[in-house]
Amino acid sequence: MRYRKLAGWLGAWLAGASMAVDATPVHYLVFEMDPAGQVSPVHYARVEMQATADAILAAQSPRAGRRDATLGYRLLQHGQDLGVHTIALPRVRGEFARDPGHDGNIEAARVDDAAPRAFVLRIPVDAADVVEFDNGAGSQSYVLADLAARAATLRLASVPRLPTPQAPNAGASGNRFDVLVLGDGYTAAQQSNFASDAAAMGDAYFGITPHLEYESFVNWTPVFTASAQSGADHPPYQAACNSSSCCSDPDAQDDPRAGQFVNTAFDATFCYGQTHRLLVVDYAKAFAAAASHPEWDEIVVIVNDPVYGGSGGTMSVASMHPSAGELVLHEMGHSFTDLAD
Repeated sequence: MRYRKLAGWLGAWLAGASMAVDATPVHYLVFEMDPAGQVSPVHYARVEMQATADAILAAQSPRAGRRDATLGYRLLQHGQDLGVHTIALPRVRGEFARDPGHDGNIEAARVDDAAPRAFVLRIPVDAADVVEFDNGAGSQSYVLADLAARAATLRLASVPRLPTPQAPNAGASGNRFDVLVLGDGYTAAQQSNFASDAAAMGDAYFGITPHLEYESFVNWTPVFTASAQSGADHPPYQAACNSSSCCSDPDAQDDPRAGQFVNTAFDATFCYGQTHRLLVVDYAKAFAAAASHPEWDEIVVIVNDPVYGGSGGTMSVASMHPSAGELVLHEMGHSFTDLAD
């Protein structure tokens, strides 16, 4: 049943994809929305995408049947209202099954949504000059030319544009499903480790039905980002913990790296929402780095850490535990097709 659903998603996606066209200049915008609904820009890049303006806007609309929260936004051009669009705001998925050290039953952890939610808007330059949000925090309008002018002052302006190698046997993004693979906790000296890990994750992902049958329609593109240090943060166990500096989950007592905090590109950390296995990254930073390959449809972040952990929803995150291949399959099931366990 799940394979049929996944195959249906892939088939519908490819059927709706546009054919390659001339490059379209696009405003690539990363926003964060706080729990009160206040939307703030944190990164801007001007990019080019191989799709029509209409196709770019349509591709951002939530896919039918998904259960994600959504955010409405309005586009204006020369004062003319161009109508309301919507974008999905997936929550972090904390569901686990058959992972090491547990009994095989599905476990679902309630994840606190108090953290800001990050999202990306890709707005063709000629399609609009203002984006407006009205979602309970009052109307907020941003002039796109103004955001471009002050791009260097935004919080994540320092996130670098990365060289993006073409995926092996890549097809045109307009009629391919583009998976961008980022790495966290890999130092500059470990770039070859990232390359081999990303390739291994691709082999695992395309090693089962229905991914195997659709592999030629997927661009699996690894993009290296150097971190200052290896690994991820491992908050130490503290029974009454209610902050990100410690972990109240009893499983943290068995973490061989408990108490380790490291400086990485995307701030990967275990014990999100006080669930030790829930490994997340700073989504806004990852989205900003992804501007280097703006055609992405889904993002996978592999974390250079041997302790079991992962998450899905906003994007797929997986540690390099020996079960890493299964982790990527599992989390992509959450993020891409909205599957439960």
